[in-house]
Amino acid sequence: MGGDPRKLQAYRIVGALTCAYSVAEIGVGLWLRSLLLLSDGFHNFSDVAALGLAYLAESASDQGKTSRMSFGYRRTKLVGGLINNVALFTLAVYVALDALPKFIFPEALTRPLIVVAFGAAGLVINAFGTLILGMLGLGHDHSHGPSKTASERQDSNADLSLPLHELEVTMPVEEAQPSGHASHHHHDSNLVAVFTHYLGDAVSSCFVVIAGLLAHFFDAEWTMYIDPTASYFVVMLLIASSLRPIRDISWMLLQGVPRNIDVDKIIKELLTIEAILSVHELHIWELIDGLPIASVHATTLTECSAPHVIDQIKEVFHRHNVHSSTIQIEAETSGSDKTSVADCENNCVVDCVAEFCCKKE
Repeated sequence: MGGDPRKLQAYRIVGALTCAYSVAEIGVGLWLRSLLLLSDGFHNFSDVAALGLAYLAESASDQGKTSRMSFGYRRTKLVGGLINNVALFTLAVYVALDALPKFIFPEALTRPLIVVAFGAAGLVINAFGTLILGMLGLGHDHSHGPSKTASERQDSNADLSLPLHELEVTMPVEEAQPSGHASHHHHDSNLVAVFTHYLGDAVSSCFVVIAGLLAHFFDAEWTMYIDPTASYFVVMLLIASSLRPIRDISWMLLQGVPRNIDVDKIIKELLTIEAILSVHELHIWELIDGLPIASVHATTLTECSAPHVIDQIKEVFHRHNVHSSTIQIEAETSGSDKTSVADCENNCVVDCVAEFCCKKE
């Protein structure tokens, strides 16, 4: 089974503790007919589902590429993170709607000390889960180094025996950078989503404890409004923590250009290379967070040195923190002004009507 063994072990331990606690809390909530314990129990049980999804995504992420999955399964973490964050947002909406009637028809807490006990137990378990998952996140970074094997280096070289117009260079997904290049951190969207689940539940458990203590020590009508009021604090936390990951993960799955990369600037720099007449089909996207990939077609003078042009193009990408690229060189017999050719102009055979971005009406 693939994936980071530390994360998988943490998911198993934290998941087992949370599952046992959630079942007990739901059972006591049914016995006491306590909506507070029932809602908190199901809220905690959602963490078990989130951990299960995260476990499956982590396990599948390191599976090698196949004829059907040319990039492998590394994006399963993105999918898991998106589902978990959407679940967080949905849970926030549910809690907000569920708390609204309690303002209209407030209910007093029964046996508040039992509520305090379960709230305290939930706080300990959720704090433990938050700490463990947070430590995993702090220890996660992505640094480029001399990690390619000899066979990988050989596979990444262009076949210089090919004609110039067919020459194509494909760099592996994780390419070694020059020594001294600074490492950079990137987020595991899958882990961040589960961490947010537990952080939200830890805050929720705090409010359960406070509500139970106030109901025990104060026999007043205002204590009945503590539960719904506290719920809205949790709702704001969940919404604030889930909206940005949903936006960022959706952008990556839509293969949008990473927000820290300026495509227009890259095109201008590519056109400053003396041998290049035009560039087209430039695409930059992220396979996973922090791992940008680029592909480009460059039209050059026939007499130019293709390997030299390729090295210059890679230098441009390198300056913009793109270290994995596919570069295709196309020969041009007659000179022309340097331009950025419209997409699809040289993408297929002449009069192609099947190309989706050039399809004729």
